[in-house]
Amino acid sequence: MPKTLLQYFKDHADLSLQRLLFFAGIAGLSNAFILGVVNAAAAAAASEEQGNNLRLLILFFITLAIYALTQRYIFVAASAEVEKIIDKYRVRMIDLIRQCDLDTIEKIGRPFIFGAITRQPQVVSQTAGPLILAAQSAILIFFTLFYLAWLSMYAFYLTIAITAIGVWQYQRKTNETNRDLHLAAAEEDVLFGSLTDVIEGFKEVRIHSARSRDIARFVRDTSVEVKRLKIKVDVHLSVLFVFAQTTFYLLAAAMVFLLPIFGETYSEELLKTTTVVLFLIGPISSVVSAASNATQANAAVEDMIKLEGMLTEADRTPPDPKDILTDFEEIRLDGIVYEHRDEKGEITFRCGPIDWSFREGEMVFVSGGNGSGKSTLMKLLTALYHPSSGRLLLDGKPVGADVRDRFQSLFTAVYFDFHLFNRSYGLGDVDAERVDRLLEEVELSGKTQLRDGKFDTLALSTGQRKRLALVVALLEDRPICMFDEWAADQDPQFRRHFYEDILPRLRREGKTIIAVTHDDRYFDHCDRRILMEEGRIVDEQKGLGV
Repeated sequence: MPKTLLQYFKDHADLSLQRLLFFAGIAGLSNAFILGVVNAAAAAAASEEQGNNLRLLILFFITLAIYALTQRYIFVAASAEVEKIIDKYRVRMIDLIRQCDLDTIEKIGRPFIFGAITRQPQVVSQTAGPLILAAQSAILIFFTLFYLAWLSMYAFYLTIAITAIGVWQYQRKTNETNRDLHLAAAEEDVLFGSLTDVIEGFKEVRIHSARSRDIARFVRDTSVEVKRLKIKVDVHLSVLFVFAQTTFYLLAAAMVFLLPIFGETYSEELLKTTTVVLFLIGPISSVVSAASNATQANAAVEDMIKLEGMLTEADRTPPDPKDILTDFEEIRLDGIVYEHRDEKGEITFRCGPIDWSFREGEMVFVSGGNGSGKSTLMKLLTALYHPSSGRLLLDGKPVGADVRDRFQSLFTAVYFDFHLFNRSYGLGDVDAERVDRLLEEVELSGKTQLRDGKFDTLALSTGQRKRLALVVALLEDRPICMFDEWAADQDPQFRRHFYEDILPRLRREGKTIIAVTHDDRYFDHCDRRILMEEGRIVDEQKGLGV
């Protein structure tokens, strides 16, 4: 079994390895003992010793029962342990993801994260059975070789020599296969990303024929490359399997054609040694077949370890706090700079330096052209991005990793690229009457309803989905409400209702409001409006604060 795969299970398994090896040893010994009993029974039958044959038959059934019980225990216990390890891994990764900065997740990339949490553990799970059987077969081979040594040391030495040469050549050829498996997994991540583009950007793809052709060509080329790498891996694995089988048949031929030259005394044991070698066909075939599974599982585990290492290195958050913040006096951005970088580490956009603050109860509008840094500012303000330099201050104190969760508990937000959950996660027991009132206010009554913590449907228009996201945000009832281009997808009537009714009411309730907006006709409704250009605040004006 590959070193990485074996070490991973050793580090994360709760099952006693000594206990498992003990039962595996008994299963392997009993299996080998069955061969000895069959050989002895055949010899007894040839000499017509019926009484001895009966005793051997009883011994055969006893040994078979021991083998069946121990084999069943090994399969059940090991398979359950593999699933437990995968379950713990998934939960651990979700916890690490929750504790990372947004820029870390963006840097790693969704395709790799999804692959390492879903596809790769599935590979490990699917290969668990064959690998367990292969491990059991390896133990059986070990004990069978002892039996072979007892029959003939010449046969034992020849078997060890030919097998060692075969294993050495097999391992040498496996390294290239492992590299191709990693390349195939990386290309599959790219393919997954492009398929996501097709689904999530369907409208943009459907109405733009040139884009549609380009993305189809890219998906086709990527799929062809995945196919090429997969076929290459399959060819490697097939060659390895044929090589192993050929080595085994050479071993069988060596028993028949080479061993007799060692003398007449050996010819009496030739039938037994040949029987042992033929008996080894099954276990050796199992080990050889599982070798390809082990290679794939090892590559999958390496990706899983890689993701865990990247997330662990980026983790800046302690366990979730039990207390949350319900008020504040001032939040200040003190010389904050954030730099977006590409895969090569080169700066693609710089936001800052920014010196800006707002106080409790204010309504602040943020405006600026596309690419001016408004959304980046919102993510810095909610501590989703970790600044390259500068400080985020809460009531004069730096917001570090130790207080970030408490700081973020001040905010409820509907981002421009918001995600709408179909369940009321984190809201606890929700007042059904309040939900109905809010749904009625945003004109969603009869279109969806919250039942048993789940919305009936999310199959709504973009504007309606944003209204539902607003309902969820209001149900969170936090001190600061942040809206990133919320009104952009609303009709004029509801847009007016948002600026003239909803926001003023929230302000009267003591909420602090930060809204990214282009709606210049409503700029006088805020206390202050800041203008951003090229990642910096270039102007600040006072509104009427209606």
